[in-house]
Amino acid sequence: MNEIENLVDESGMITTKDVARSNQSKADFYNYLKKNNFEQISRGIYASQDSWVDPLLIAHMRCPKAVISHDVALHYYGLVDREPSSPTLMLRHNAASTMVKNEVPVSTIAAILGHADIDSTDIYITTDEKKLRECVLPMTGISKEVFS
Repeated sequence: MNEIENLVDESGMITTKDVARSNQSKADFYNYLKKNNFEQISRGIYASQDSWVDPLLIAHMRCPKAVISHDVALHYYGLVDREPSSPTLMLRHNAASTMVKNEVPVSTIAAILGHADIDSTDIYITTDEKKLRECVLPMTGISKEVFS
């Protein structure tokens, strides 16, 4: 049981994923949870009675590739006084695509996503049809008739 106790993180949480990696039996794990009054707070995530459960931390544990929205980030960095009514998460691809559409420089997007190489960001950039149409040069004076 001591090995399972070592898997509890500093916030008082333990995941079934960590227990499975340590080759502990399910029976030992569930006995430990019951004995120590852990509560299931999400699928595969358990918290001790003493821990403070942060919904964003739980969301991050469930979906580590998610990106928090600007309103939540501003609150966490102390740049706004009002706490968001509900935290908003975006998936990386959606976040990157939204930033591209809002003309955020690719180097900034790469930094936000934690990419060491800016070329890694290319996979998140989708084709913006509206921007492509703006790039097309007008072709005046050309007949629309098709010759056969």
